[in-house]
Amino acid sequence: MELTREAALQHIHENPEGYLQRARVDGYICPICGSGSGPNGTGLTVSKKLLGRFTCFAGGCFTGVDIPDIIAMKEGLQPGSREALQRAYDLYGITIIKDKGPSSTGQAKTRQTDKPAERDTMQEAKKQEDYTAQYAEWHKRIGETNYPEKRGLTSTVKRFQLGYTDSFKTTDAYKQEGEPGYYVTWKALIFPNGPEGYSVRNLDTEAGEKNRYRIRGIDKPFNLQALQGEKPVFVVEGEIDALSVIEAGGEAVALRGAGKYKELLKILEKQKPAKPLILALDKDKRGQEDEEMLAAGLKERGIPFLQADITGEYKDANEAFNSLEAVNFIQAVQNTINSIKSEEDRAREETRARYQGITAAANLEAFFAETKKGRKAYPTGFSLLDEQLRGGLFEGLTIVGAITSAGKTTLAMQMADYMAQAGHDVLIFSLETSRHELMGRSISRETLVKSFMNRESIYKGMTFRDIMDGEPGEMLEAASTAYSQYAGHLYIFQSLGKIGTRRIRAEVEGLTNEKGAAPVVIVDYLQLLGPNEGERFQGAKETMDAAVTDLKCLAVDFKTPVILISSFNRDNYSKDANLASFKESGGIEYSADLLLGLQYEGAGKQGWNQEKAEQAADMNPRKMELKIMKNRNGAWGQRISMDYYARFNFFRETGVKRKQGE
Repeated sequence: MELTREAALQHIHENPEGYLQRARVDGYICPICGSGSGPNGTGLTVSKKLLGRFTCFAGGCFTGVDIPDIIAMKEGLQPGSREALQRAYDLYGITIIKDKGPSSTGQAKTRQTDKPAERDTMQEAKKQEDYTAQYAEWHKRIGETNYPEKRGLTSTVKRFQLGYTDSFKTTDAYKQEGEPGYYVTWKALIFPNGPEGYSVRNLDTEAGEKNRYRIRGIDKPFNLQALQGEKPVFVVEGEIDALSVIEAGGEAVALRGAGKYKELLKILEKQKPAKPLILALDKDKRGQEDEEMLAAGLKERGIPFLQADITGEYKDANEAFNSLEAVNFIQAVQNTINSIKSEEDRAREETRARYQGITAAANLEAFFAETKKGRKAYPTGFSLLDEQLRGGLFEGLTIVGAITSAGKTTLAMQMADYMAQAGHDVLIFSLETSRHELMGRSISRETLVKSFMNRESIYKGMTFRDIMDGEPGEMLEAASTAYSQYAGHLYIFQSLGKIGTRRIRAEVEGLTNEKGAAPVVIVDYLQLLGPNEGERFQGAKETMDAAVTDLKCLAVDFKTPVILISSFNRDNYSKDANLASFKESGGIEYSADLLLGLQYEGAGKQGWNQEKAEQAADMNPRKMELKIMKNRNGAWGQRISMDYYARFNFFRETGVKRKQGE
């Protein structure tokens, strides 16, 4: 059916059977707690004052709610929200139409405002009375009953303005409407719970379970303000239990009935408590079930809590407080509070020590000890480069960039071989090249080194393919012998597929623990790294930026050089190497301690083009230069000229060109 919003709400109010089922005795079956479904059960009671409002006295679920609110509570929506109203419209088969304005008779209808009409209606219906003045009157009469004294309540009577009345009007939950005695009068203890709601306890001990307790006005946990206080807060079931804990020197919140832990969880989602919670619900089956559900909810929301037995053999806090062992109850409350205070003190001390440990003053001694030892340099084997870098590579992230096939892997592996010869462990993550191919390249380089040492022709060296084909001879034997002298320091992690930096860190940590010192790390290469398990990035740039940052952290944490190989952006192939040359990662510029660009000599100069690049690649040896683009530890801008014998995987320095202006 098609209705305006106002008409739709009225239709729902007038037709509760559209959602609710009739109870067997009276009212409707409560969809929340099921009261009214038994053979003698009375369910939801219809309000006589507010159209379409219901109260569940039997289950104690709610007071003064309408059908949309009940639907919201049943389906986990926010009562009064747009989603709850729409769900009610859907269940009743209602399509909302706009008010069409003036009618055909010329009578103007009420103009619609920006707020839906039914929202105004609901807000008006939900307005609660301010009971503050009534609390004062009831509190004046508290001396007319000795019930608080019998339950051990003294200081809390005044603090919470407990009241008394001998004329509280309600209905007898055991009788049907119209039956004599249906409306009854209690002698009652009043528990104020904010200006807009209170609870009532029947002081007639023979009244029965259903006629023992009522809630009026806004229904929320008792003493919620304690959650933002300076003490840990006990969570108990009833108001008298909460007052008993407070009399014993603690602070407490009462759920105000079984099954009401959900309301507390909703409140805690919006505002977490200032101190840990202590769960101490009733020891009957329902109380223990609720405590476990509450504990699970708190854990899910990250709210600190503990579960404490403060009642011993007694069912609840008030029973324990009024027993012969009351002193044990009081001591249990205090011990529980003190245990939390001790834990908080320990946590504060740990926090204080942690921050003290990172002050400059606390690290002065370590600073001077480190200064005396000097910064450890790892020579690269290229003497001219080491001279410019003041000894070689240092702890930090070095990034070597070049265009495709310019020899960046060869350059890094030549450095690795030299560091291994010097006795340093080197852990190489090869994501594109197989372990055997890297080994073959190193042995090929050794044959050319032997040729130079013996002043023989460079063409006496053996290529990688010669090595892999197993060509015999004295040269191969000599090169293999030389390689075996340092190969034990080369750890080649072969992964012909993407791995993440988390796996790299794990392998570095494992080798460090095994050897007692961190290895030099080489990652070949950046563009083949993948995200870590569980990471979700939008694209390659985010993945690489995160990888660069992770590898910088790795270098700092393990105090070792990390060499990361990267390709140049294709748009920069014809330009002089610069910071914009690195593919897609802006993180390189900020995270790298040392940036080295490998390029053909003359690249980027006037007249440089694809044809000249191809000619340079055909030369033997190729004329290359290594440009220091960033150096956090010294000068930058220098260009080191190199001959690259590509067939034999060997670089040789030929000179240094300083940056312009030096």
